[in-house]
Amino acid sequence: MLTRSSVAREALVFVVLGACTSESLPPELGDCTPTGDASCMPSNIGSGALAGGSEGGSAACNAGASASQCDVCANANCCAALSTCAASTQCDNLLSCVMGCAGASACVSGCEGTYSGSVATLDAIDSCVALKCAVCAQAGVGDPCAAGASTCVAGLTCSAPWCTKPCARSTDCAGIGPNGGNFTGEPNACVSTGGVELCAPGCATNADCGDFVGTFCASTTSVDGLAVSICSTLPDGG
Repeated sequence: MLTRSSVAREALVFVVLGACTSESLPPELGDCTPTGDASCMPSNIGSGALAGGSEGGSAACNAGASASQCDVCANANCCAALSTCAASTQCDNLLSCVMGCAGASACVSGCEGTYSGSVATLDAIDSCVALKCAVCAQAGVGDPCAAGASTCVAGLTCSAPWCTKPCARSTDCAGIGPNGGNFTGEPNACVSTGGVELCAPGCATNADCGDFVGTFCASTTSVDGLAVSICSTLPDGG
C-alpha cells in the first residue's frame, strides 16, 4: 500500500504533466486536469513495463517554463512512469481520488482499495521521485515548515510557519514553486519584519495563506518599493 509521504504527495501532481503535448514548446503548466482534458492525450512513452525502461526526459514530459523545480525534475527523470499512469483511466481515477484526500490515510487507503490495479504504478512514480528528485521533499522561500523539523532548502531558515532568509530586494526571495514563487505559485516579497528585512510568502487571496495559521493576505510595500501582497498576521499588513 502507498504510504503517501510528502514526496509521494508531491509526485501525484506530475502524472498529468507527463502526458501533455503541445504544438508550442514548452507547453504551459496548468493546461491539463486529471480527467477529461482533451489537451492531455496519453503518450506512448513508457507504455510498456515500468521496470527496465528509460526514465529520461522527453518533449512529452516537458513541465513547461512556469513549472516548479519539483515538476521539472520529475518530468525529466520519471517520464516513463508518469506517462504510464496518464495513459491509464484507472490510474487517472486513483490520482484524482488520492488528491482529494488531502493526505488523510483512511481516505487514501479507500482509494487504493477501489483502484488497486494502479497502486503499483503510483508506487513506481513515488519511488522514482524519491530517488531522483530530492527537491520534491524540500521547502523553498515562502513554503510551509515546522520548527524543529524543517525541510527548508539549504541556506534558508524556518521561522515557522514558513521558510525564509534575509533579503535586500524582492528578487532575492525567489522560491522553488511554480513561476519561481512559493508553493502556491505566488511571488514572494522582501519586507521589513521587526526591523529585519526578510522574505515573506506572497499571496493573491486569504486562501493562499491557509497553511499559515492566523495569517491573512495583506497588501503592503516591499523594502524595494514594490506594491506586494504577503501572508501577514495583520489584515492590513502591519
